[in-house]
Amino acid sequence: MVINLLHYQSANDNKGNRAIIKWLIKQGANPKEALFCMEHTGVYSIKIAVFLEKNKCSYSMVSPLHIKRSLGIVRGKNDKIDSFQISRFCYLHRAELPQTVLPLKSIQILRGLINERERLVKVQTSEKIVIHELKETNTRGTIKRIKCRIALLAKDISSIEREMEQVINSEPNVFKNYELVRSVIGIGLVNSILFIVYTCNFQSFTDARKYACYGGVAPFEHISGTSIRGKTRVSHIANKRIKANL
Repeated sequence: MVINLLHYQSANDNKGNRAIIKWLIKQGANPKEALFCMEHTGVYSIKIAVFLEKNKCSYSMVSPLHIKRSLGIVRGKNDKIDSFQISRFCYLHRAELPQTVLPLKSIQILRGLINERERLVKVQTSEKIVIHELKETNTRGTIKRIKCRIALLAKDISSIEREMEQVINSEPNVFKNYELVRSVIGIGLVNSILFIVYTCNFQSFTDARKYACYGGVAPFEHISGTSIRGKTRVSHIANKRIKANL
């Protein structure tokens, strides 16, 4: 059987996305009956995901590592080869690939805010290290400016936290889960929001074990036959951000 492989390239914007749909129709395909498959590349895949949902098209975002490890031995790399490998993966696993659905608008806003907060905290931490470690070599003017920046960053961080709480309070289902998470001793604002964001308000995971695996806190055996008796340990394939905050 001869398979005719087709390739089309477009810009990652609404104009380019519309061009893809037109191209598919021109090839005799019905976009509403197709399954679009893409690597989950964060902000770069959001535009097309929003477009596909608006046009009621099914799609699945897959971990790039999952696709890479399913390919076997691969020589060479370019966009055309990558698109073929992704489409091949999608076809072979079409029966088991879950359909992706974008989270609630409030969850998307919380993700943006928690990311903004993390960036500011990193800058604030860097400034605190400078003022503490290089105290003897910094001039009074430098120390004064650093302290001003730290104060401004603290003010912005507090503002972000208040905004996050406002978003949570505006969504009853999110607020309910947020209150439940905060009731756990040791779990504060940041961890609570990370839980809600990465589980899409506890809809993306069917049980706690899977989330523990995703967060990198679940132990795994390393045993094979009678000769390999490795130490039980957690896997490095995990969301390191969740693990670090925990």
